[in-house]
Amino acid sequence: MTLKLLPNGNLAILAEAAERTLLATGKAENPEFDTDRYMADLLDGLICNSEYDWCNPEDVGALTSAPILCTRGGDGEPDHAWGFMDYQIVSVQQRLLDTGKAIFQDGGAVTRRVETV
Repeated sequence: MTLKLLPNGNLAILAEAAERTLLATGKAENPEFDTDRYMADLLDGLICNSEYDWCNPEDVGALTSAPILCTRGGDGEPDHAWGFMDYQIVSVQQRLLDTGKAIFQDGGAVTRRVETV
């Protein structure tokens, strides 16, 4: 699988035919195929070898339960985010199986909150 930043700012995860065959096998053999845990395990090698990281929605000021990928600045804090907004309809891994691509929508730069006392 590969990650690709698209011209419109969205982030795509792309699966080739052989990877889609493995996804079909995974779906047939694993009742937890559509879970977030399965997604995280599936994409671990891809994400850990990239500039992208998983972020919690509250880390980027999002009011969603969507899977969110982000980049982090030098301080380790998220600075840009992308969310898989079809999460209520289909899992990332099912979308990869069905179409060979899962699009994470560009959420833009993360605005940092400054807390005052």
